[in-house]
Amino acid sequence: MPLDIDLGIAWDWEYDKDFIAMLDSECNKRGLQGYLVYPHNVNETIGRLSKGEITFKTFLDRASESDSRFIPLIKSLKRRGVPFVNDSEASKRANDKATMHLEFLSSGLYVPYTIILSPYEDDPQFDASNIHTIGTPFIVKPAEGGGGRGVVLGVKTPYDIVKAREKHSKDKYLIQEEITPVIIKGRKAWFRSFYVYGNVITCWWDNQTGIYQRVTSRAERKYKLKELKKITKKIAEIAGINFFSTEIALTRAGRFVAVDYVNDTCDMRLKSKALDGVPDDAVRDIVRELVDSIRKFIKSGSRRL
Repeated sequence: MPLDIDLGIAWDWEYDKDFIAMLDSECNKRGLQGYLVYPHNVNETIGRLSKGEITFKTFLDRASESDSRFIPLIKSLKRRGVPFVNDSEASKRANDKATMHLEFLSSGLYVPYTIILSPYEDDPQFDASNIHTIGTPFIVKPAEGGGGRGVVLGVKTPYDIVKAREKHSKDKYLIQEEITPVIIKGRKAWFRSFYVYGNVITCWWDNQTGIYQRVTSRAERKYKLKELKKITKKIAEIAGINFFSTEIALTRAGRFVAVDYVNDTCDMRLKSKALDGVPDDAVRDIVRELVDSIRKFIKSGSRRL
């Protein structure tokens, strides 16, 4: 009989260690069989899977985007119809900031004023005559990728746009106005919301220092921040994935603006271990929601996670 795994987890980032350990521990508490795939056992796992020694009911992939050694495993799991926490095709679409920008606009969400440019290698020239409509300084960012890759802040001239596009010449680029959040009791009204299978966990987040602080129920009521959860759930409907984070800022005009759209591989470093980590209690809640949703899915016998 093959070993039947409830949740397989592929990971390769050393700073994921605590998050992965918490997930594995929570699986054990809920009576689920977890299986961790690291760079050093990925080939062994592929072999065991091909021999029929193990099967997977669900899978969380936090490795194949950064480590090509995991790609054969992910492809093999997909051929077998294994449900993923985030479907790869949906994730690919959700990670395209240009696509999400247009989808958010059409769905009535507030977004920064933006000009979308074709990839540099397709069209190196661009019309700089309407850049002034954005105002200065502005932000230049590639449509794909996360973690700040290729993002240039404080841009003031078309020349800076050209230099940025040349660095990631295959990507579409967004030229975007800078959003200035209102200050609430000395804190920027800039937030990062985590979406996990219908549940939303919100944090204050400083976009310059990366420092988090959990939004309490009292703060949510006092400062009228319930809209954050509504917007995050709307983003989930648009993106079609189950676990991600998004950035939302509250402006002086009283608008909640989706600033950075969808990050489907959330940085889950703990605040107790890193200054700019996610509050430990928020990570624990995310882990519980994730494992509980997987447990319910397995018990339901559904084919779609």
